[in-house]
Amino acid sequence: MLAALAGVLSSGVARAQEASVELARIEFLREAEEAARRGDHARALDLARRGAALRTTPSVAHFLAREYEALARPLEALAQATACSRGAEVDGGLRNRDALLQACGALIERATARVG
Repeated sequence: MLAALAGVLSSGVARAQEASVELARIEFLREAEEAARRGDHARALDLARRGAALRTTPSVAHFLAREYEALARPLEALAQATACSRGAEVDGGLRNRDALLQACGALIERATARVG
């Protein structure tokens, strides 16, 4: 009985920790979007990287690629755009999959042209 109760409690704690991490991730990304809108791409990149460290998605990789591009860092932009494209290709359930594939493909082309 005590073992079952301990298991339930530990499961609840784990879910609460996961929710806390996801809320932190969302906040980092929200602040990153605000910084990008203000043109503060270095800050946007820093915040987005913090969010991505918690959990990344094709959309986050796309955002990172755009910020690297804005900072004239084509090699990093290419890496993130490629991650975006690959992630979107394998995740058929993404609601914005086609748009991400197109946007990341365009970023790949631009970054490739800059990298040479």
